[in-house]
Amino acid sequence: MEHLEQASEGRLLDALADGRFHAGPRLGEALALSRAGVGRVAARLRRYGLRVEAVRGRGYRIPGGYEPLTPEALLAGWRGIEGDDPGLLQVAFRPGSTNDLALQARGHGTSVVFAEGQRAGRGRQGRAWVSPLGGIYVSVARDFDTLPEPPAPLALAVAAAIARTLCGYGVAASVKWPNDLQVDGRKVGGILTELHGEPQGPCRLVVGIGLNLHPPEAPGHLGASPGGLRAEAGSGPARNRLAGAAAGVVASVAARFQADGVAPLLAGWDSLDPLRGRQVTLARGPCRVAGEACGIDAHGRLLVRTATGLEAFSSGEAQLAETAS
Repeated sequence: MEHLEQASEGRLLDALADGRFHAGPRLGEALALSRAGVGRVAARLRRYGLRVEAVRGRGYRIPGGYEPLTPEALLAGWRGIEGDDPGLLQVAFRPGSTNDLALQARGHGTSVVFAEGQRAGRGRQGRAWVSPLGGIYVSVARDFDTLPEPPAPLALAVAAAIARTLCGYGVAASVKWPNDLQVDGRKVGGILTELHGEPQGPCRLVVGIGLNLHPPEAPGHLGASPGGLRAEAGSGPARNRLAGAAAGVVASVAARFQADGVAPLLAGWDSLDPLRGRQVTLARGPCRVAGEACGIDAHGRLLVRTATGLEAFSSGEAQLAETAS
């Protein structure tokens, strides 16, 4: 039943992708659904976070249109970054999470999983990541015989590489430590890394990326209003192109990490850092640390000049002092 429902949802997305009104009866004929069936499918898409308008006498439309994910277009974005194709490229409609699917896709070398949306997207520390239809949700999995060093700073390196890619598209992106992608001070994306196995032995590293093309309705975990690339930067890059490029960036970062470790990947961090030179409050569990942010060290740790001197922190939530609660 779920498979049939997803097929109907995908067909309706394709039919409304041009952003124009389409009459209900014609949609029903094209999709082999009754008029009531078309309405039910449209209602499900709305529950998944997509804006679908229904106007009597005109029909249904998705304002601004919709760009469904296609393997061919995603590969074109990937090939703009990576020379070799992934061992596996999968496009799911609305899985629980792309990280889970990528973890399961073993035996293919580098595996890449994209999704139109997610039912149970995850962020740092087990937080929910709101994943409405139409965003960018991609996970890249790579097997390692052994890791050159602990992988914790890799999320920061990936975020920096994605931010540079966005800058190449004309989007003025920055990275708020530890790995929040921002535009104009609003969070538009995040990175989640998960390691399965032992760093000293065979292991599988999964890196997931979530990017908002449009601001989700739900607030951020600290009550901040999240942003979206399309809202903050005009029309922005095409969805397939950006998603494929983001996956290629992760694969490239993972290969460089295996060869050289994390330090070279963090070169040039200062140009992406919105906290440097500003007063911050760092939350570490129940503890709070206040001071001036002074960039990061070669291991990706946040440097904060506190009342007792310069300290390095490997974890925590950093907020500007004037906005921290």
